[in-house]
Amino acid sequence: MDVEEPLDASRIVNIDETSGDDIQKISIIQSLPQLCSMDQASTYNRVIPKIQHDLINGSSEFQISTSRVFKSLIETKSNISLITSVVQGVDAKDPNVSSSWCDTLISLVPTLNEDVLKTTVIPLAKEKSAPNQPISSKVFASNLIGKLCIYPNFKSFDIKKDLLPLTLSLCQDCSPDVRAAICTNLPLVAQGVGKLFVKSNLLPSIIELASDENGSVRGASVVTISTNLQYLDNDTKKQTMVPLLKQLSEKGLRKNDPTAIILANEYGVLLKSLQKSIPPAEIEYFLKCYKSFSQMGKVNNDVKVDASKDVICRERCACNVILVLQFTMAVAPNQLPFIYGIFRELAADPCYLVRRSAAGTISKIAITLGNQNKMVKNEFVKLLRDDAVEVLDLLVPTISETLMSFCDNDTLSNTTSNQITSDIGRALFKCQTELSKAYNWRLTVTFLSQLECLPFCMPAEFIHNNFTPVLMDRSLNGKAKPIRIQSIRTLIVFLKYNFKENQHKWLRESLIKQLARSNSCYTRMLYFNCCEAVLNVFSEKYFKEFFLPPLIALATDRISNIRYGFVMFMSKLKNMVTFSTDLKTKQVVFEAFSKLEISEKNKDVLDLVRIKKRELTARRNEERLKEEDRRIAEESSGVIQRFVAAPVQQNVAAIPIGDGKRRNDVRIAQSEMTFLEKHFYTDAGVSIPKESHLTAEPKLDVELVEDVESEPTVLSDIKSLSDSEILNTTNITDDVKVNLRKIYRNKSKIVPPKTYRTSITDQKAKRYSSILSSNCIDRDKKTMNRRSLNLTTSSRSDLSKIPVCSRATSTSRLDTDPSTIRKSETSTKALELCDKQLSASDGSLEKDKRCSENVRVKSLSNLPILLRKNLVLKK
Repeated sequence: MDVEEPLDASRIVNIDETSGDDIQKISIIQSLPQLCSMDQASTYNRVIPKIQHDLINGSSEFQISTSRVFKSLIETKSNISLITSVVQGVDAKDPNVSSSWCDTLISLVPTLNEDVLKTTVIPLAKEKSAPNQPISSKVFASNLIGKLCIYPNFKSFDIKKDLLPLTLSLCQDCSPDVRAAICTNLPLVAQGVGKLFVKSNLLPSIIELASDENGSVRGASVVTISTNLQYLDNDTKKQTMVPLLKQLSEKGLRKNDPTAIILANEYGVLLKSLQKSIPPAEIEYFLKCYKSFSQMGKVNNDVKVDASKDVICRERCACNVILVLQFTMAVAPNQLPFIYGIFRELAADPCYLVRRSAAGTISKIAITLGNQNKMVKNEFVKLLRDDAVEVLDLLVPTISETLMSFCDNDTLSNTTSNQITSDIGRALFKCQTELSKAYNWRLTVTFLSQLECLPFCMPAEFIHNNFTPVLMDRSLNGKAKPIRIQSIRTLIVFLKYNFKENQHKWLRESLIKQLARSNSCYTRMLYFNCCEAVLNVFSEKYFKEFFLPPLIALATDRISNIRYGFVMFMSKLKNMVTFSTDLKTKQVVFEAFSKLEISEKNKDVLDLVRIKKRELTARRNEERLKEEDRRIAEESSGVIQRFVAAPVQQNVAAIPIGDGKRRNDVRIAQSEMTFLEKHFYTDAGVSIPKESHLTAEPKLDVELVEDVESEPTVLSDIKSLSDSEILNTTNITDDVKVNLRKIYRNKSKIVPPKTYRTSITDQKAKRYSSILSSNCIDRDKKTMNRRSLNLTTSSRSDLSKIPVCSRATSTSRLDTDPSTIRKSETSTKALELCDKQLSASDGSLEKDKRCSENVRVKSLSNLPILLRKNLVLKK
């Protein structure tokens, strides 16, 4: 049977014992759970009995694989009984096979039935714990007894009756490996028998094991003592356990004693558990023992010791320094300088492993010390300046906790700067330098995220002058993108809590300029991450006022990936767009979507626009609304009002993106024109705006529809629509508006709805369509053939930009060309007709004048014809 063939229970039982039979058996065993799910009845009745029969003479690999698969089948509560095979496997002659089946049985104890345990497993434990059994069997029995004692359905009486005698017998075993194994499981036995029987039944064995001549047994007893102290009363601790701990400490301080590492690891737990039982006279002795463990290998240089064990001992002492500190502050506060001296030596240890453990506990030490945490400031600064990245790996995630602890206890302040502020600031710079040299960008991201707490710990002036330039550089020139994103996030937090108006404005404008208006498309993509951070930190009102206009400008970026990113980001604004009462914001967002849907050529962007436009409908989130009100109240109160009171207005269409070129849809202000240009447009009857379009706030006359669930209809065929459909349609282009005016001209009874009539400011960023016939205007040809007269005035040397037709090469041709005069008369009549048409649709004189100016603006392409007519008349 080929291994790659489909599983079939009827074919598996016909496997012959050939040369490749063992490999096939292992493959079948590994596929047994899958076979059970396909044909459970045949698998239980034919395949598993075949496997159980072959286990007797099977190979080691086959039996080890079978033990693992049987474990998974028993855990799934299968109907077939496999525990007999597991018990038989424990007696295998191969030690590897026996060990695999023993581990399987021990792990299956919590899943087995109580009756199975009492009839099968407990008798096996009694058999394997007999004195005549080999050491491996008694070690297995010790581990099995510990697992049976914590079985939830066993009562304390049953454990004391069946398993406690086995435990006490194994504690007296002649093999140290067996004594160490049962000593390790004594906490589980104590948990099973209960608190009342620990002192009378287990405590004598624990004391005897703690005095054992073998170091591994004494080491196991240390762990057992630290775990079982919770079951003893105060008198027992004071009369028995304190002298026992003192005895263990004296033996552990001997040279080359294996219990030193375990004592150093458990010393903090032992002192913390015995703090109410240790006499005041003995406190100094235990603290000196702890100091001796923390200096293991640094004293007695004339004695040859194992350097690796000494380093591990000091490293474990550094991990337990917080528990020893809590013990000292509770029972002997006057010994605090003594503990600080121990920590100072550990933080300056020559081995980076010890310094690493000390760095991981410094935040908890600073919190525990409270108003006395100023003493660990120097160690915090030294650890920040450490050259080993392994030390910084544990220190960096705790920087914010340490700094906030300093701030809570007046060691640092966000109002005044002192020497401690300067020292910690320089140390943070050194840490940032070391992280920039390494290749662990995740640790760098963590470091930058920890700096978000600086506004609460240091003055804003200090942060702005020292940290803001560095983070701005990392946001633009960081090696990895997550580093740049987190730098921007941290800068946004600095921006929120910087209450100085000039610094706040500079930082905000720098972020917009360096990101949204960068020449690099990769940097412009980061502006989406900047906007996401602003939405998480600031209110939506603040975002719409300052960061939304540059975001909308990215919708017209020349790079398709940025336009794609813009559409993806719009889903994060669905709450703001859907439930906001700001009609201007809705207008801007939906207009950007409409423009993309009409003018986008990239297929991926266009498909995403259509998908996201349908997803803009969001459910109302009351918690988000409450959070928005809280943020607005925070930004509107106190000093925050000073820098949001005077926002800088920006026009979306006027923001240069990418190449920095000026967009064609930006209208030129009157102050930017030459003398001849002003008079030329004045004579042509076109009104010129007095203020620049960059500073003028757009006036929106179009009302937005509140129901965003209904997708706007795009007019593909004007004539096929009814009058009601025309009146209810909102998503239309300027070409459609012109066609609508033609329809209204034929249907004089229908008045164009107010929704279609927009102001001049509304149409600045739109392309215009002529309402004249194709015989009068040919925009494409005339645009290609325009040139300048290059006239100069007497008062200034500026060249005139009056467009003329390149075909008019002589005056005589202008005089004798009747088509030119005919076209000019036609255009003049068309302008007058449009003025009358629009004035008739609205009785207001002001709106009539504005619409007339709109039509003249659209007819600027005919100005060369008017110019030629004027030249002919003059000559």
